[in-house]
Amino acid sequence: MKVLFITSEHPSRMFGGLGTFTREFTHELKKHAEVKVVFFNIGNDTPPEADHIVDLVLTTRFAFEAFSLEARILENAASFRAQLDPIINDFNPDIIHCNDRQTYLPFRFNKNVFYSSHLLYCDMLSMQALDDVYFQEFKIERCALSCSVSVAVYSSFAAKRVSKLLPYACSPIILPLGLILFVLSLIKIQTRCVLLFLVVLRICKREWCILLMR
Repeated sequence: MKVLFITSEHPSRMFGGLGTFTREFTHELKKHAEVKVVFFNIGNDTPPEADHIVDLVLTTRFAFEAFSLEARILENAASFRAQLDPIINDFNPDIIHCNDRQTYLPFRFNKNVFYSSHLLYCDMLSMQALDDVYFQEFKIERCALSCSVSVAVYSSFAAKRVSKLLPYACSPIILPLGLILFVLSLIKIQTRCVLLFLVVLRICKREWCILLMR
């Protein structure tokens, strides 16, 4: 199996949990699948270099003079997608794993996207702090949750939030951020063969297949 893993936080330059998730998750995933990790450098900072974790670093290249926030977001997505098309054609991934909403839009028309949802829907317990940027983030998150072939969240609380806000569009998988080895030993799973990758891949329009990688 081939997995194209997209992240917006480089493990060598972390400011949240996405970089940690990228480092630990792909480390285990590479034991079971052929994985290519791509980092989207969003912003004007000098990007870090590719390393033993991240295979490719991409920065935005603007061709259209965009002024509105939404136009800039879409131009960002188009820029990343144009750079990734040759890689996708060559690598031909079975699964495109988008790690958080910042990475999703370039793949919104693909039918093999596995989406990791993180904090947005859980944080948005009210509309009081909703500004233009947050509204666009909300739209992207809703698009990713509605259109991805499969969605993972990190807790039962997050799953309830998603199911409440999108009851007919999404049925998320709960994929905890960490696994307790003691608990795993109780269910007689060898700790060196821990189940780290769970993804639902739609085979046909109405059929789903759960792939358990060991």
